[in-house]
Amino acid sequence: MDIRISDAASGKNLHIDFASGISVSCAFFPPEGEVALVDILPEIFSLSNELIAHALAAAAAEGSRASCEKGCVSCCYQLIVMSDHEALLLAHIVSLMEPKERARVKAALRSMLQILERHGLLAEMLDSHANCFTDSKRLVEVQKKYWELQLACPFLVDGACSVYAFRPLVCRQYMVSSPRECCAQIFKPGNMMKKIPLAYDLGSALASFNGAAAKPTLAVPIPAVLLVNGLLESFPRPKASAEAMMAAFLAHLEENFTRSAARP
Repeated sequence: MDIRISDAASGKNLHIDFASGISVSCAFFPPEGEVALVDILPEIFSLSNELIAHALAAAAAEGSRASCEKGCVSCCYQLIVMSDHEALLLAHIVSLMEPKERARVKAALRSMLQILERHGLLAEMLDSHANCFTDSKRLVEVQKKYWELQLACPFLVDGACSVYAFRPLVCRQYMVSSPRECCAQIFKPGNMMKKIPLAYDLGSALASFNGAAAKPTLAVPIPAVLLVNGLLESFPRPKASAEAMMAAFLAHLEENFTRSAARP
């Protein structure tokens, strides 16, 4: 993998030639000085957008296109999880909202937690995603039980994401070419949902990286974003220059989260 950061008319430009043969470029506006990984999430999101665009183009070349579009919200009722870095950012975004919207989001999150606890799912949801992320069978069972409750994402407003620019990577990477109704029956036996393959899984890479090195995967379910915010802030956050941290993250991504679908 070759990484080049060059000066641009405004800010900098990040260009990456992946070992798979994929090349992407995106704007790079990192903070000065040493930063934590959460500080370069906007750049990681931009990189994700470029890789997703590449995947969509590759799928279209093979006669397949994403059926996802605005107003298709079935995925917003799934158990959305994110890295601890994204959870910190999202909690910060909530704190910056207008008072009325902030109160609405907080009330929605409290309601979700109460419903989960009433159904005996809250503790299991938190434990399985924080401590047992390699137990895929357990995770699927939790996700299925959550789906059955049909809890809308608290950021879903009038059929659209109210924090779209800051949405987690798992939301960005969820793309299907199967009919929309398949997503509404995700856990139905025999359901033929077809995902558009991505060459690199940035969401998993981010959830297993602390800013300097690999760490045990930690995923924060969206209902718990504000509940665990104070705890997450107490975790050690390695710091480095934005350029060095991005390079370390990309090396972690390519070494551990290159999918077999990668192609030039």
